[in-house]
Amino acid sequence: MKALRITPSTVFPGFGGQTFIPDVRPKIEQVRKVIDQKKLSILVEADGGVKADNIDRVVRAGAEVIVSGSGILGRPITLSRFNGCAKLSVSFGRLLFSRFRVLV
Repeated sequence: MKALRITPSTVFPGFGGQTFIPDVRPKIEQVRKVIDQKKLSILVEADGGVKADNIDRVVRAGAEVIVSGSGILGRPITLSRFNGCAKLSVSFGRLLFSRFRVLV
């Protein structure tokens, strides 16, 4: 069996609207480093607490998949807000716009 994705817990499980736990960022960096060194095809996912004001740091740490519920849906979503997050992520070179999906 092969892992397809690793998801460090970026919030406490159980409910939405939580703040990103900053102490997880170094763990994302460590996981990303091992994956890159071993040339593995495993995605690193950040699930929870990711918003427009911290997505750049999360992506720079090495996350390739961003799961954000209330961070995106907690207020009215506009195309410009979605595109803003996509542009931020693409500018860091790990996330590709084609990987973004809006799930409602």
